[in-house]
Amino acid sequence: MSELNNQDQRPDASPSPTRHTLAMSGGGRAWFRITRWWVANVPLGAMLVRLRTMVRRRESWLVLLAVIAGALAGLMVLILRELAYRLQQLLYNLGPNQRLSALDQ
Repeated sequence: MSELNNQDQRPDASPSPTRHTLAMSGGGRAWFRITRWWVANVPLGAMLVRLRTMVRRRESWLVLLAVIAGALAGLMVLILRELAYRLQQLLYNLGPNQRLSALDQ
């Protein structure tokens, strides 16, 4: 057990499945250990600062970010539309090519 404690104190120790299973028995300690490792090893703040610097230096990066955001929004719209159609088919017993708005009243 002391070996486990020594591994947790190293900043570069990644969570292994065995350590994860042991931590889950403690009820919530696993999430704390994983997030602690993530914060220690993933420099999110540095990545955001670098992205901000790139966007401020060249406007083409801002355009690229806008294109990515628009593509992701469009993809989410397509997914939501398909989910709505599937739900209508399930609830109203529609055929594969029928639409709810095309039904007779």
